[in-house]
Amino acid sequence: MRRMLPTLLSCAMLNACGGGSATTGGPSSVTVVSAPAEVVPTPTPTATPTPTPATADTTTFAQTEAISAIPVGDALRWAPPTLTKEKVVDLRFVAHLEASYKFPYDQDLRILLPTNRAVEEPLQIIGGRNIVLMGGEIHVPAVKPYAASTSFATGDMVVLPTGSFAMYQAVTGGKTGASSTPSGTGSSIADGTVTWRYVGLHPRAALKFSGQPSGSTTFIEGVKIDLAQSYGYDAIEIGGWDQATPGPDYTIQNVRLLGAMSTTSGLHADLVQFYGSCRNLRIDKLTGTSQYQGLFLSPQHLLGSVELHRVDLRYIDPTAQSGYLLWLFDDQNQKRQPVLLDQVYVGTSSWSYKAGMVQEQVVWPASNKIPWNKLGGAVLKGNVLTWPTIPEISGSALVGQPLVGQFVREGAVGLNYRSPGYRGL
Repeated sequence: MRRMLPTLLSCAMLNACGGGSATTGGPSSVTVVSAPAEVVPTPTPTATPTPTPATADTTTFAQTEAISAIPVGDALRWAPPTLTKEKVVDLRFVAHLEASYKFPYDQDLRILLPTNRAVEEPLQIIGGRNIVLMGGEIHVPAVKPYAASTSFATGDMVVLPTGSFAMYQAVTGGKTGASSTPSGTGSSIADGTVTWRYVGLHPRAALKFSGQPSGSTTFIEGVKIDLAQSYGYDAIEIGGWDQATPGPDYTIQNVRLLGAMSTTSGLHADLVQFYGSCRNLRIDKLTGTSQYQGLFLSPQHLLGSVELHRVDLRYIDPTAQSGYLLWLFDDQNQKRQPVLLDQVYVGTSSWSYKAGMVQEQVVWPASNKIPWNKLGGAVLKGNVLTWPTIPEISGSALVGQPLVGQFVREGAVGLNYRSPGYRGL
């Protein structure tokens, strides 16, 4: 099998990207390097229609045993896509990110994050065609859920856990009122003895790719996202703009997603979630921790297939109220896509989210002990979870953690990332 040499992300990459030369930007500028090409105007996206149930896909997978027989090693399964006349979106020297970055739907992109520091704000990419993001680290600001009759310090950031999900920052600390909540967009909003200023709407995700066209590929590798238990953030959100076609491919490899936090009554934080169509989702080597949910892969939008290889998920606090680490389908009425589970590990929880749920079953569709709309859920034998009544699910999830330890260890990804190369499968 072909194995590519390790790749080091550095300034030298600019010389090989798009054939252009770098321009010098200030501390809050974005340097874009591109090959000489006709400027393509950015189309105005149409309104997102009501999600359409996915059409059943005929894709089939080989047996999990055969795939698992491939030596684990460090090499990744998939190489990045070939980019044509790419733009290099250089965010390495940007002091503050924009709320979003928008690109034409036929523009290939290579995104560079800082190599010596974490980005302290969410990153959202709208549009683009084939996209490559390799390396970098993203943190998000600390946000707490708003609560009545609660003390907050000056500078604390809160989000209303229902409704608009508006965010406010305490200008003056104190104790919130017993029955009111902050509202409006002012800079001096009284609430008990607290004074708030309006910040904006909760961005919902640390890293978001949306609006990519069908047939494109978004490739994410070597990224570390630390949500620091900041309330309500998904780590990664993905989804194409066209709900009537299969959508783009998304490949996520060698990533470390930490600290998703929310509650059952408010924003639901996930490590990976769809917010649009996706032809194929492919994940290889993902380590994640969450106090709510892990991978939320329900086909609420058009979804072709899902492959999960070398994934380990666990709860931050196994005794706390939490959701499911692996969510595949909502109910039996959905058009179900093929799902392959290969070396997928889920942690345990001692809190029963549903009556009759045993602690190891932290997946959905859940155990047959909880009737899953007559279709049947996961069956636990030893530490192996399978779905014998759902033929679209191949392979199994294993309760516990890999014997080799976390698939993506601290220090292996993020800043100064070096790719381990690819298997050429």
